[in-house]
Amino acid sequence: MKYHRQQDGLTLIEMMIAILIGLIIMASTIGIFITSIKANSDTLKMTRLNQELQAVTTLMSRDLRRAGYWGTPATANAYAAETDTSIANCILLAYDIGSDGAGGADDFVGYLWVDDGLGGSGDGGHIEMRVSTTDFDDCSGLDVDGWTEITDSSVVLISNPPLFTSSSEASASTTVTTVELNVFGVLREDEDVSRRIIETVRLRNDIVN
Repeated sequence: MKYHRQQDGLTLIEMMIAILIGLIIMASTIGIFITSIKANSDTLKMTRLNQELQAVTTLMSRDLRRAGYWGTPATANAYAAETDTSIANCILLAYDIGSDGAGGADDFVGYLWVDDGLGGSGDGGHIEMRVSTTDFDDCSGLDVDGWTEITDSSVVLISNPPLFTSSSEASASTTVTTVELNVFGVLREDEDVSRRIIETVRLRNDIVN
């Protein structure tokens, strides 16, 4: 009488199928992990760019809203008309920073876009801020004292001048001036990551005859 011994374990084909299923599951897991890492990286890049652009836009808009402010109503406002946007890449303004009506170099503020010729488009640059000067009309940037960079072109590239101005007469004696900040930047390490922030600022201390 012949006895047929029952097979123990897996056949070669079954083992190959099991290995194949395992490889498929592993590949799917790795794919999900890589996608998650890339998504997190893109989110961090966009967050960094957004923070940089939002910070400089907020700084400029706050100063613009203060333009022409004079802290001593009893005396004539020396800065009533001291806002100049006639230069394409520069805006100059003044306000009574110390609220003392004394005036001085520290009251003259300016923002300047400088083209560094960087980036794929060749028009990537940075923004500078004037923190002190004795010449209101000075728009020389880092070529002279009193200017400092407020964006870092090694991190973020600012493309094109971010300042556009429009004015209209609300009445025969009042001029209403608005300044549109249009700040477009790209991340230096990945120029596919870009962001544009647009903010319209009305100059509160308009000229009233």
